[in-house]
Amino acid sequence: AINTLAVYGLVSGDGSGNFRPSDAITRAEFASMVASALNLRTPERNYFSDVPADAWYAGAVNAMAAKGFLAGDGTAFRPNDTITYEQMVTCLSSVAAWASMDGYELAQKNLSIGEWENYYMYSEWAQTSARNLDALGALVGDQQPQDPGTRETAAGLLCALMEATHLIWG
Repeated sequence: AINTLAVYGLVSGDGSGNFRPSDAITRAEFASMVASALNLRTPERNYFSDVPADAWYAGAVNAMAAKGFLAGDGTAFRPNDTITYEQMVTCLSSVAAWASMDGYELAQKNLSIGEWENYYMYSEWAQTSARNLDALGALVGDQQPQDPGTRETAAGLLCALMEATHLIWG
């Protein structure tokens, strides 16, 4: 997944060319990765009080918020906090609903009792999102829902979603 995204120019390493796949990924880094992959335009509005307009990630965070892909806790985004696996899943489920009819149709359906047994380990707010990505074949990684996300898992989820919605070809 990392190599596929790198070939498309959607991810890169640090200044030394290292991707650091097992490192935790922050909320700002994840927003930047996804906004870059989707080529989102930066809005003029700043959506969060803790995202300075001149921060390297401000454009990405605000572009993601403008599309409804991100939410903070009201006015704060906490950009330097590590994003959890289920937060990445929830964000990418919103992307799927925007990027494809299949994702949109899944987003319109409530989680059934029978489906709940497969996703009960997710926080209530993330269960339907996990079902949606799973139905698209984009729920990848071996992390537990509340585990801190890694750069490798973020790339895997993003690549699987982009392939499932035909934004890229694997």
